[in-house]
Amino acid sequence: VKVGLINVVYSKLFAIRSGDDGKKQQSGDDFGDDDGSEEWKTGNINNLVSVDVDRVVNFFNSFHPLWSAPLQALIALILLYLQVKYAIFFGLVFMILLIFLNFWIAKKIGVVSRAMMKFKDRRMALITETLTFIRQIKFQAWERLFKRKIEKERKQELKQLGIKKYLDALCVYFWATTPVLTTTVIISTYLAFGFEITLTEVFAIISLINLLIFPLNSFPWIVSGMIEAKISANRVSTFMKIKEVNQVTATAKRNFVESDYHVMVKNMHLYFKPQLSPYSFYLTVENFSLLKGKLLIISGRTGCGKSALLEALTGNMFNSPYSDTVMKHLDYEGVVNMHNSSDDSSEYYGNNSVVSQVYDGFQFYCNPSIAYAPQVPWLKSGTIRENIIFGQAANEQKLETILGKVQLKSDLAKLRNGQLTEVQSKSVRLSVGQKQRIALARASYSNKDLVILDDIFSAIDLDLAEEIFDDVVLGEMDGRTRLLVTNYQPFVECADYIGTIREGKIIIKENPKEKKTENVASSHKNAEKELSKPSHWEGEDGCEEFGTEDLLENQEVGTIGSSVFLTFSRSAGLFLMFFLLIAMLGMQATRNGFDVYLTYWIGDNTDGGKHEDSIESRDYRWFYLLAAANSLFTLFRAFLFAKGGLSAAKNMHKWLLRSVLMFKQVFFDKTPIGTINNRFTSDISNVDEDLPFIANIFLANVFSLLGSLTVIAIAVGADYPWIFGVFLIDAVWFYFIQSDYRYASRELKRLESANRSPVYTHFSETVDGINSVRAYDKQEEFIQECLDLLEVYFFSSYGLINLNAWISIRLEAIAQLISACVLSILFVAVISNHDENMTKIGLAMLYVLNFHGMLIGLITSLTDTEKQFIAVERIKLYIKNDRTVQEFDTFLTSKALDQAEDLLDCSQVSGGLSAFPEKPIIEFDDVWFRYNNVDQFVFQGASFRVYPGEKVAICGRTGIGKSSIFGVLCRIFEIQDGRVYFRGANIHELPRSLVRSKISIVSQEPVVFKGTLRHNLDLEDEFSEQEINHVLERSGADDILGIEFYEGLDRPIEEHGGNLSQGERQIVQLVRMALRR
Repeated sequence: VKVGLINVVYSKLFAIRSGDDGKKQQSGDDFGDDDGSEEWKTGNINNLVSVDVDRVVNFFNSFHPLWSAPLQALIALILLYLQVKYAIFFGLVFMILLIFLNFWIAKKIGVVSRAMMKFKDRRMALITETLTFIRQIKFQAWERLFKRKIEKERKQELKQLGIKKYLDALCVYFWATTPVLTTTVIISTYLAFGFEITLTEVFAIISLINLLIFPLNSFPWIVSGMIEAKISANRVSTFMKIKEVNQVTATAKRNFVESDYHVMVKNMHLYFKPQLSPYSFYLTVENFSLLKGKLLIISGRTGCGKSALLEALTGNMFNSPYSDTVMKHLDYEGVVNMHNSSDDSSEYYGNNSVVSQVYDGFQFYCNPSIAYAPQVPWLKSGTIRENIIFGQAANEQKLETILGKVQLKSDLAKLRNGQLTEVQSKSVRLSVGQKQRIALARASYSNKDLVILDDIFSAIDLDLAEEIFDDVVLGEMDGRTRLLVTNYQPFVECADYIGTIREGKIIIKENPKEKKTENVASSHKNAEKELSKPSHWEGEDGCEEFGTEDLLENQEVGTIGSSVFLTFSRSAGLFLMFFLLIAMLGMQATRNGFDVYLTYWIGDNTDGGKHEDSIESRDYRWFYLLAAANSLFTLFRAFLFAKGGLSAAKNMHKWLLRSVLMFKQVFFDKTPIGTINNRFTSDISNVDEDLPFIANIFLANVFSLLGSLTVIAIAVGADYPWIFGVFLIDAVWFYFIQSDYRYASRELKRLESANRSPVYTHFSETVDGINSVRAYDKQEEFIQECLDLLEVYFFSSYGLINLNAWISIRLEAIAQLISACVLSILFVAVISNHDENMTKIGLAMLYVLNFHGMLIGLITSLTDTEKQFIAVERIKLYIKNDRTVQEFDTFLTSKALDQAEDLLDCSQVSGGLSAFPEKPIIEFDDVWFRYNNVDQFVFQGASFRVYPGEKVAICGRTGIGKSSIFGVLCRIFEIQDGRVYFRGANIHELPRSLVRSKISIVSQEPVVFKGTLRHNLDLEDEFSEQEINHVLERSGADDILGIEFYEGLDRPIEEHGGNLSQGERQIVQLVRMALRR
């Protein structure tokens, strides 16, 4: 069921648009913000597959107890009635009141859980966004800022978690005190009615109440679990109800029609977002057609809608319901004729067509068979070869030809593994230009007749771009229909058709033959070719070469170390843990003392079951005092556990977040985002809820077992000491069985946690590249890959299930054998003593009857607690202090930063940088630098100076090391020799955060965060609205960003800037830099 649900959620991703909405459903359970309209994103998806799916699966564990628990309670009540007659009703009233109170608590827990999941989604969305842009965050020293943002959402989540824990504490209190309180009420009532109670009746009452308490107290927990399962099922259902893109399948109806056109569109009105809002983007396409085998190049200003048109062809735009639209697509295989009407008048022809489908007044576009290279290139985890071939049959000759034409051969020659070098979308970073060339090679290698290229040359130097354009777009792809977005005029002159987008409309004209050029590189034949040769392989910021072994998740083996338990105890509070143990000791002592006193109290006043003294002669004080003390200790234990669990949840997340943000960039280059997210989702969820709950049960079982042994020892230990020989033999037997079981259980749990990370990584990568996957019609391959990962994950989970069945059979058999042996000994003792020591033997029998259950519960809870502590172990791997992988100057105090700033050249601060032109602001002095595992140096004795007010341009081919200068300057990478000075100070004597905070960097890949436009321009809330508007007006960005149309700076920005074009995102970065200056 779990694997099936995860696969269903994953498959749904391909049926909806990226950035589509999950609207509030009729059930009232929403998926996102309070208004139910927050977009699905990676953080939400991770919570769906990690938390919600687990809760839904737990429904099956709770289903049978849902009916068996009331049945067990009914049988116990009938037997109890036969013992105490009408006195049971007073106890029953008391228990019913507790049940209704527990039901009320369970209902409140359900409401709190729903609110907590919303804040959990928001927190995970922020964490995913932070990890996605961690490189740029480190460049700008924004770790402290994003730490505050995440902790703000975590604080709201912890507020709801605290309410839930304290409500749980009430449930635990009632569960633990009900046996004593119910026994007190029933016996007091029975005696008050004038009935005479015997020792036999006391033992029967205690046994039946113990039998009755479990189903009565567990039932609210069962109902609470069912409520949580329903909430999670509704969240999954809400996601599954998002409107889908209708895709043509291979069984679609075919009606071949010959035509010269590949695409024809008339009178189309497109916009982003299904709901009409002032923030939607509109594009009108009055007449758009594309002949087979021709090259159409579309150009236009930033934000005019170039990429939006391509989004329409790949299924990410809506057709306006308020327009009379006809969309016709003709290709070599068929025709689609669609009318915008509510009736089912659509016809599907051909499975390689761009298809439109009417759905609730909207018209979608989906093409499962095109080659698509988006503006932001996307790579999947795997080798470079796999990213180019992309699931097609390997053709070595064709592959070598394409690698040569996209100028990747020389780069691959520098790699140890060549084409088999492992790369990832975000962790092992290549330069944007290198990614674009790989994406272009993928499109060229494919056999698709329609090729869509979205500004694919934007990050490639012009000489190289022109050569690739001639060899690939005009050469290798000749004869295929090509649609290219670019503003580079030499490329435009080579097009068959030229499209221009102005004021939301597209105008397409044929390029006259007399103006058309055959290629663009011919005019540059005399250019220096040596400038185009890469000196080494490096990424945007100096990506070092990593192999598959570096991408694997670290995994501990063997027994969980004591340091793991100490770490959790420190997070919960050592003093609190001490008082918690005192409370549990007091609770168990009073609980056992209550039974012992009651037994001796009744036994001393009876002789063989015959009453000697009057009721008034009995001392009730200790009877009620022990009951009250037990209730008080239980209350302390329940709320101390809740307080400790909440403290542990707060501290573990705080330590993990701080440590992750302190990691050096190389850690993020080697570690997939899914692996890190696994810590913040499943592992933190275990620490928040599962571990405290299981640990509570384990400690209760420990003290309960010790208390039982103590009572048995007091009752019959002096007279029958050899009875402990049975316990000793069985204890040795238990030890060896549980030792094997715990070892296997720990390793399987570790394996399960490790196998879960690739699933999360696969989800994250699919969300990022969903348009590319859909365009290439690779949904089935990706779903199969997901199934393969789930199969590996399932094997470890299934192993745990089988292991639990294995241990339960053996524990039950051994426990029953212990009980049978001890009871046989006590039975013989009863016969041989002829009613002597009946009280002691009866008390021992009472505890022996429950001994096997305690023993099974102890071993089960011990193993479960160990498995839950693996989450702490995995978190501890990240929070350990290690200067080799962490930047310890990330979160310095303000005082320490002020002291470090004194090292900078104060004259350049007091008089302004431009007032001292003779003093360099940046100086590289004989710098030698290379990346790890790479022999060749990037910088070989590099020396240069940059003076205040200078404008310096750094030129060179893609991959030559331009961006490495900024990586060295900001100490993202450490040099091997030489010195780097910033404002007169050696950067290695300054905190990294100080240097980075003084430098503004606009990266190749624009960084835009979810929120408002104002938030993105002024992340630290340092400037007034007037100052921001002044910079926008001076730069002309207010017109490009549509400040007036989108209601000023409150314009909402979607995740990753989804409602902005690539150029608009760059402008946001530039304005942000201008404000910081």
